[in-house]
Amino acid sequence: EGWRFLQLGCYLERAEMTARLVDVQYQRLLDTPAGVAPPDNHQWMAVLKSVGAYEAYRRQYYAQVQPERVAEMLILNPQHPRSILFSINEVQFTLRSLSGTMPGCYSNEAERLSGKLLERLRYDKIDDVFRPGLHGYLTELLEACEAIGNNIASWYFYYPVIA
Repeated sequence: EGWRFLQLGCYLERAEMTARLVDVQYQRLLDTPAGVAPPDNHQWMAVLKSVGAYEAYRRQYYAQVQPERVAEMLILNPQHPRSILFSINEVQFTLRSLSGTMPGCYSNEAERLSGKLLERLRYDKIDDVFRPGLHGYLTELLEACEAIGNNIASWYFYYPVIA
């Protein structure tokens, strides 16, 4: 059970950190005035290499590094271990293994929220991510991760004080 809680924290943090990394890098790209400098694909390559995704990116996309495809790989790729979708899938799996809940059901709010987020990520396409704005999408995702973490803490670690 202790190992499962370590895994749970690892994957939840990984999802949050990947979201922050993509958000910050994409904001830098948007903050660069047009015409001042061409988009710096070296920074995106560095992002991919920092999460161990450069080789996988090159295998999946044969073209040069493009910010939209990097975002797609790091947010919605179900096979890459550093993608947000992969991480939230592992969070859901670990929560279910802790509670013994079957798929389609939930025993606490953390399971419900992680299942809701997981289904959203499974069915979203990259156009759904960029339509409302990447920053807004990632902010919602970070808020959902925070809510999941808070509910895990309140369900498993906080006990009522008897006065």
